[in-house]
Amino acid sequence: MSNRWRSRIGMLLISAPFLMLSTTGCLAAQPAASEVEDEILIQPEATAALTEMGNYLNSLKSFTVISEMLMDEVLLTGQKILVTGTTKYSTRLPDRLQISSKIEGIDRDHEYYYDGKTFTIYGNQDKYYALFDAPDSIGKLLDIAQDQYNIEIPLRDLFYWGTEKNRMVDVQSATFIDQSRISGTLCNHYAFQQEDVDWQIWIEDDDTPLPLQLVITSKLENGQPQYISTMTWDVAPQLPDGTFVFTPPEGAHKIDIAVFDDPEESTQQ
Repeated sequence: MSNRWRSRIGMLLISAPFLMLSTTGCLAAQPAASEVEDEILIQPEATAALTEMGNYLNSLKSFTVISEMLMDEVLLTGQKILVTGTTKYSTRLPDRLQISSKIEGIDRDHEYYYDGKTFTIYGNQDKYYALFDAPDSIGKLLDIAQDQYNIEIPLRDLFYWGTEKNRMVDVQSATFIDQSRISGTLCNHYAFQQEDVDWQIWIEDDDTPLPLQLVITSKLENGQPQYISTMTWDVAPQLPDGTFVFTPPEGAHKIDIAVFDDPEESTQQ
């Protein structure tokens, strides 16, 4: 599975075709393609729901979120293998972040610490850690980690919804699907399409519009692998300063962190 696919984990949702059934069970008359495009290409209620969700997430002073993940891993044979994982975010805005992310089957068990001054990544399996001087906000940190060090932080788009980095300009269709329950909580289900991914999101139908489930389908990857995240939130956690400070465990080894050199960018300069 390519890095491009993994870097999109946590970003957006799925738009799957569905059939409208009449009360007799037969297919209802289908409108002309031009009518469908005019009616459901971009539904204002769907984009408004993302804006409302993003504004609410940006209003939080701190939160923890646990993401239970299912992800397709595409083998060289083309067969899709389902892997599982768990990611826990502990966040105190604007400049504290701790992440524990473990994915079974692909040897990923990482911890990330940001204490407002330093960002540290630690691998539980090999016990190596590396760090760099960090900027003064989580948003800036995410950009530097990706662009300068090629570090793909899980679910990074939680911090982009409701900002100018939400990529809504890339959305080609946005549709309200229906209401359904995620872990017993009533949610509004929306579907979106972009050129490279389809995605779905289930947003809590309440005055706390939290995303409770996310599905992403890559349209450009072999086998169109899918990512599913089910999220559990705490919007009033107790997070002392020590939560965000990395203390090397016994046997840990510090290594230098390399600056990422993108060959595509180099050839364009």
